[in-house]
Amino acid sequence: MKTIVLAAGLAMAASAVSAATLDLATLPQGQYLPTTVTVSGATVTNTQGFSLFALPTPVGLSICSVDQSGSVCTSDLSITFGTLVSGLSFYLFGSDAGDNVALSILGQGNALLGTLNLSTPDQLVNLASYGSVSGLVFDQSSTGAGYGFANFTFDVVPTVPVPASLPLLAGAIAGVAALRRRRKA
Repeated sequence: MKTIVLAAGLAMAASAVSAATLDLATLPQGQYLPTTVTVSGATVTNTQGFSLFALPTPVGLSICSVDQSGSVCTSDLSITFGTLVSGLSFYLFGSDAGDNVALSILGQGNALLGTLNLSTPDQLVNLASYGSVSGLVFDQSSTGAGYGFANFTFDVVPTVPVPASLPLLAGAIAGVAALRRRRKA
């Protein structure tokens, strides 16, 4: 019986989704950063070739993409996750009148899953309905100070999905093994 329970547990654990975050707290606060940084297995890039900047917000450290002046967060930003993620959400922080960002949500093979136009300051953006996401592109058309992005939370999608029949197969194999042991005893 222990074998059956163990086999079923291992099969289910193989398909388990694990929660994760982009740990922006590892970035130096209040400093200009290189054009590209890697955080928690994701690559964050200022796609216009300028610096990134980590700044504190009421919800934790956020990251923004500064322009050539280095004084406003109005450059475009991309985030490429090291693996597919689901249940993705993040916090959009800041903005002045005239700030706007077009968000492109990318799936497997960088296929476009959808776009959102964000202009409301200080809001939670929930992308769970888009399923498995491989990356985000923030196209800022801001005329104010621009946006910072914080508190990225998501679930890591298993790289190899477990077929629905695998737990049944594991249980059957464990059952046959238990019967063989019982007959030998």
